[in-house]
Amino acid sequence: MNESVLSYYVPKDWRLLAALDESEPYEVDVTEIYQRPDGKLILATASGCSCWDGDYDTDEFDTLDALWLSAKFADNRRWNPSWRGSEELVREARVALEETAQ
Repeated sequence: MNESVLSYYVPKDWRLLAALDESEPYEVDVTEIYQRPDGKLILATASGCSCWDGDYDTDEFDTLDALWLSAKFADNRRWNPSWRGSEELVREARVALEETAQ
């Protein structure tokens, strides 16, 4: 799994499932998927310049499939990564969830 850029900012009880950092030099372009203790999945995104102050946006989902459908068919303003990057991010989260279920 990639390093978490947001781990310093999100609640400590959120479990990181997948992380993708497609930032160019002097900017932040990060998307991460977390699981809260109640089982809800959180899509966290951050985008900004080198003066980024830790602000991030979140969307909440009941399932990984619902999260993925939001990327495919909904307003993609929250999906900063490339299409291939978002596919990899969801695949990584799915593997992490399957490992937990075993």
